[in-house]
Order: sequence, then C-alpha cells, then structure tokens
Amino acid sequence: MSIQYQILEILRMEIDRFSNYASVVYGELPEAANGLALIPMGGETIEPNLLDGGSYTLKLGLNGSHTDQETVLDTLYKIHETLDQEPSLTIANWTITSIAMLSAPKFEKHEEGFWTYSSVLTIDYMKD
Repeated sequence: MSIQYQILEILRMEIDRFSNYASVVYGELPEAANGLALIPMGGETIEPNLLDGGSYTLKLGLNGSHTDQETVLDTLYKIHETLDQEPSLTIANWTITSIAMLSAPKFEKHEEGFWTYSSVLTIDYMKD
C-alpha cells in the first residue's frame, strides 16, 4: 500500500474518532445527508533524497455537511484543532512530521437544508 494511501487511512480513522455525527468517506460528500469527506488535492516533494527517501507534503480537503450549522462547524474546528496538536507518527519506513490547517472551514453552500463547509489540511511526512 502506498504511503499516501496509508496517510489517508490514518487520518480517516483519527477524524472518525473526533466526529460526533458521521464517518469519513473519500471523495464527494454524500448527497443530501450529514457527512464528512476527505479529498486528495495534490502535494509536492519538499526535499528529495535519491538514496533513501525525502520530505513531502500532501494536501487534503476536509469537507462537512449537516442540517445543523453549529454541528458541522464545531466538528470541523474540533478536528482541525486536534490534528494540529498530534505528535509525529512513525509507521514502518516513514513518519508524519506535522498536520496543519492550510485553510479553516469556509462556507460553501446551504442547500436542501444542509450547511456545507470546506477546509484544507497539509500533512508533512518523511520517507526514511
């Protein structure tokens, strides 16, 4: 399994721990439902090392929708605050060195009774 997919899985499990209303899906939010979604948005090599790895950044969208505006906003803020404080995490031959909020939750739409917000996480990691 790729490092990036392992990171997605770790974040999905962490976010599920902090969510009080929905489990995370990959891709689009569920249509007309309360939900949370992680969306890969790109990344980059920070410092290549041809011998044993390097440093990388992965950008992920974290979107939420809910019929109650306060619930979706509070949940997204809580997830960001908690992930920002996570210590480094080493798995096999790679380490997540930081998780940070690149973009705080911002309003996207209020449609069919659902409030939708989007945000962006950056995950820095190193491959040994």
